Amino acid sequence: MNGFEKLITTVSPNGASAEFEVTLAGVFKTAKLAKLIEGLKSSLPASISVETTGLVEMDSPSGKVPYKSKQELNCSIDDTLSTCSWFITKQGNEQPASIGNGSQVIVGSWCSNFTYLTLLQATGLWDGLYTCKFTDGSISHKASGNVSIDLLPDEITMISDPQTADCDVPDPDKVIGVTVKCVILPPTSPVEYTVTLSVSTFNGDPKTMVKEEGKSAENINYTCNIQVPCRERKPTIEAKCIFENSQNQNIEQNLKIPVLYNSDKFCEAEWPWKKTKAGSTATQPCPPKRTGNISRTCNEEGQWQSEKNYCVSEAINKLSSSVEYFKLGLNATPEVAVEIFSGLKNNSAAGSNLTLGDIQATIGILDGMADASSTVTLQDDSMMNDFIDSASNLLSTPWTDDTSASESLSKNYLKAVEELVVNIKLNQSEGHNSSNIELQVCRNDDTCNRTIMGVQMALSTTAHQSKVVALKNLANLLPNNIKNTESASIVVSATLENASHHTANITLAFPFDNTSATPDKIYCVFWETNGSRWSEEGCVARMETDTIICECSHLTSFSSLFSKEPVDSPVLSMITYIGLGISICSLLVFLFIEWLVWTAIVKSNLSHFRHTSLVNIALCLLLADCSFLASAFPLKLGEPCCFIMVLAKHFFFVAMFFWMLCLGLMLLHQLIFVFSPLRRKVYMILSFTIGYGGPTVTVGISYLYYSRWSESSYYDDTTCWLKYEGAMKGSLHAFLFPVGVITIMNLFSMVVVIMTLLRPNVSEGKADDKETLKSILKAIVFLTPVFGGTWLLGFLMFFMERSTFGVLLHYAFTIVNSLQGFFILVTGCLGEKRVRDEVLKYILVTKSPKSESRRNLTSSISKK
Repeated sequence: MNGFEKLITTVSPNGASAEFEVTLAGVFKTAKLAKLIEGLKSSLPASISVETTGLVEMDSPSGKVPYKSKQELNCSIDDTLSTCSWFITKQGNEQPASIGNGSQVIVGSWCSNFTYLTLLQATGLWDGLYTCKFTDGSISHKASGNVSIDLLPDEITMISDPQTADCDVPDPDKVIGVTVKCVILPPTSPVEYTVTLSVSTFNGDPKTMVKEEGKSAENINYTCNIQVPCRERKPTIEAKCIFENSQNQNIEQNLKIPVLYNSDKFCEAEWPWKKTKAGSTATQPCPPKRTGNISRTCNEEGQWQSEKNYCVSEAINKLSSSVEYFKLGLNATPEVAVEIFSGLKNNSAAGSNLTLGDIQATIGILDGMADASSTVTLQDDSMMNDFIDSASNLLSTPWTDDTSASESLSKNYLKAVEELVVNIKLNQSEGHNSSNIELQVCRNDDTCNRTIMGVQMALSTTAHQSKVVALKNLANLLPNNIKNTESASIVVSATLENASHHTANITLAFPFDNTSATPDKIYCVFWETNGSRWSEEGCVARMETDTIICECSHLTSFSSLFSKEPVDSPVLSMITYIGLGISICSLLVFLFIEWLVWTAIVKSNLSHFRHTSLVNIALCLLLADCSFLASAFPLKLGEPCCFIMVLAKHFFFVAMFFWMLCLGLMLLHQLIFVFSPLRRKVYMILSFTIGYGGPTVTVGISYLYYSRWSESSYYDDTTCWLKYEGAMKGSLHAFLFPVGVITIMNLFSMVVVIMTLLRPNVSEGKADDKETLKSILKAIVFLTPVFGGTWLLGFLMFFMERSTFGVLLHYAFTIVNSLQGFFILVTGCLGEKRVRDEVLKYILVTKSPKSESRRNLTSSISKK
């Protein structure tokens, strides 16, 4: 070739291969080089590959780039080739790693003579030497460029020694010494951080943390000693670890150090656990060759809870790192995926020896590969088999006695398994069976009839291929949102190839042992991934001897549930819906009548006050009833709609009672302070402040408390209502307490009204006001038992639900309260003579407009 300058030859020690490095002072085309190689191949019985530098131009960032900044590299060549690829070589590792699309990197797909790579976040993982390569056959042209990142730690772990500052000492002026340690992984390239510690007990500048020298190469520790003055009696000390790089970027990590005083509850020291303040969690390091920690919580009562072992084996931790890199776009190739699933199968086979940390990490690996499989094509029969075996191994060992943690893990597990079953493509495999999971594949069949783990399945579909997987020991781990039911032991999941273009119907026959008990009701349910709950929508269940038959018009994960006791009453539901229908219609009629006769009936202040309260009570009850009906089928509502309905019902029901309180207080004031009547403006301001401000504060504080500071949630998405978790536990008490207090106050108002009516001097006062007062008193005496009495009935039902009177109370409360709107119409309109007269006047005018006009005309003429 033209421009030849020199040739360097290197032969391997065993003589099996040789490298030739040629330097040329010129540019050439790939086609010309390909012809020369073909000529060499004809004379040499060996494979030849050629790699060049100098023909590709790379544009890469210069100098140190900011941490987590967006960066772009691109390469171009004055030629046309078939493929391109990107690699990164990190410091201390001579083997380059391939780069593909991931959550932190985008690689351009078009690359015949140009390619680009975009770093969405320049973190320590992406610090290194980048190489772009254009390839055609056995010829590759490459260029390299370094990307240097001004690093910051991607993760900081803070610990203190001791973990609880013990101020439970006789000397109140004692100062407790605490060592705070910030731990990071070694950076990918040499870097010097400025590390400081900010503590809530310090009034001055943050303290400088000292780097520990000569410690383990696995971590880098920065330490600082602080003093905790017991006299300040702060319940916790807040420490903040701050790492800063040369470009003044920083990253922080916080740690709260509990301080124990003589009035606080605590857990006694139990080796190796030290004395710990109630409500705090203590940790211990893992044994050698494991990462993570072992934690133990001291509950609010000062009692130790069981240990939770979050230690992860070195092998599983290494796989977790590989999956994390895979997701980000580093070494995201099918070959690496095969290695990951093979390693996971081998390291999860320990069965009962797996710790909670191992189980969490393994499910995290499955979840990570499920996410990555949406962008990286995975097609390998052995990969599917290793995945099934790995997932099956997890179901052979207990996970944790913490129900909340177990439910969270099981939801992630099922989601990952379903996605991987769909995304891992098969070549010739007909399925794979493991101890806890069975996979079966149907191809080119309109109807797929299979028996999988004892469940008979008939799947009708137009898809070319369908996969069915059955999982044992999973159903009892998933949260059961349908109360008083038990789950079948098998979960069956069916998926279609290109599911969006095909339809399917599935029938499942779950075996059921009815020798021990006969279920009161059976459910055919599917797992709704978005809502993380079981749902009956689109499924029908029936019982046949010893089999539960499920028929569904869609595909997902199915199971069957059967109840141990009745969970609902069709009669009560019918009464509720009929009563609410009557109530809503009555309230609409009431509001229309009030609008029609308003100017005629609110001439006095008392009438204005009373009807203002009644209108707002009716409006709140109307909106509450509509919200109740809208959430009648909570399993069909999405989570956002369910949450909105809970807020609406909570607010409007409580607002109705606060307006009842306004009405009762107004009447008490009028009866007690006869000669000091309320001004209209004052009442309107007070009533609207109480009527709508009270429920706003009640609902707002309740929601904030249960969403931020309580371990329990604000509402139950299976009922779309507040939660009851026991005496003085659960958000339902944010409804019961204000309703109970106001109901008792209303009953007190009724007693005062009755006592006032019995007094002989009540007749004093203006005739018009006296007549109005009598009308109001009569209406309130009738209204108060309706509102207060019925809700007292509800409280009796609440406390005596399991007694022999429970059923009667249920029916009585349902009937009376579902008809509240009707009672308001009767007492607010039909029970007041002035309103009846005005309504009758409008009716007569509407029926005989001509005669009325004649009377008006005659009257007008006679006056003239």
